[in-house]
Amino acid sequence: MRTVGIFYDGSVYTRRWLWTLLWAKDEIKKLGYKIEFVVFSQKLSDRDARRLENGTFETVLIAQHAGFRKLPIQQKSKFLKYVKQYCRNLIWLDTSDSTGTCNFEVLPYVDKYLKKQLANDLSVYKQPLYGGRLHSDYFHRKFGVLDPDVEKDIMAPLDDRYIDKIGLSWNVGIGNIESHGLVYNIFNRFLFPYIPVKTNLYHFISPLMGERVIDVEFQGSFTSPGVGWQRNTASTMLSKRSDLRMPSMEKRGSYKAYFRELTQSKCTLGLFSFGEICYRDFEAFIAGSVLIKPDMGHMRTWPDWYIKDETYISVAWDLSDLEQKIDQVIGDWIHYRQVAEAAQTRYQYFVGPAGKKEFACRFVDIVT
Repeated sequence: MRTVGIFYDGSVYTRRWLWTLLWAKDEIKKLGYKIEFVVFSQKLSDRDARRLENGTFETVLIAQHAGFRKLPIQQKSKFLKYVKQYCRNLIWLDTSDSTGTCNFEVLPYVDKYLKKQLANDLSVYKQPLYGGRLHSDYFHRKFGVLDPDVEKDIMAPLDDRYIDKIGLSWNVGIGNIESHGLVYNIFNRFLFPYIPVKTNLYHFISPLMGERVIDVEFQGSFTSPGVGWQRNTASTMLSKRSDLRMPSMEKRGSYKAYFRELTQSKCTLGLFSFGEICYRDFEAFIAGSVLIKPDMGHMRTWPDWYIKDETYISVAWDLSDLEQKIDQVIGDWIHYRQVAEAAQTRYQYFVGPAGKKEFACRFVDIVT
């Protein structure tokens, strides 16, 4: 049995993503691999350092969303060189929300660098991106959007010498979607990774069930202009549409009330923010609502949820056709609900037993 060490930061965000490993750990074990989680911020505890130095971990995966990830490269490289001495494979798991904001400065010190979503054209990583993201750069170039908050997100350019190290891990869609509430997060913080997880317990609502009395569901954080241009623009646009039946975009109720609205909505907007993919995409799949989302053809991800006009309805990044697409969906709901059906079927597969086995095989490919 080979042991894989997951060296992670302990944050809620990272735990929700790594939850997939708990869910699939029995399948992974059948393939000859055991997973162990190690929490660290800037350095390992004495106990974990001894285990590393004793050769416990054949492969180490680094998953850091804060803390260590933001340290100067001199400190990061020193730690990575140290870890690499005692393991066969050292893999950096990029936890970023977007295809951008990469930590390519670590490439010389790791064997693989894996992102949750990756640009189809890797050459885009060789040039500066405003805000460190493809979409913030697009908003800046097309509309002159300025944002001091994301201007500081500057990433090292991709060096051709390391391009073969770049690859895909897995996205948040098969992570923990329904972790909400203070009590849950406190519980999860202290018991992760000891929580037994056997299956996903999502309650799927068929698009064919019940009457959809809401035209559009659109709620989300309205972030800074550099990354939140689409959400802010859509809010202004839709606030003028008194003919649309939709809940308040500003009012925040309970998650239970929000999900009930989703199950009653014909379509749901999944616009970009700090990243292209958001939990709302998968909540829409579960609720049987048609996902309307900016075109995702620029990127690769796994699982691939985004099949244009088959599992989601695509709109232009500048939202020039957003209202038209919304009107089409609500005007011919009987036709367009097949999109929600296709998305839900695909999602059910990947969060079910067959998807779990496929993920386990993929994970073993990653660590070998």
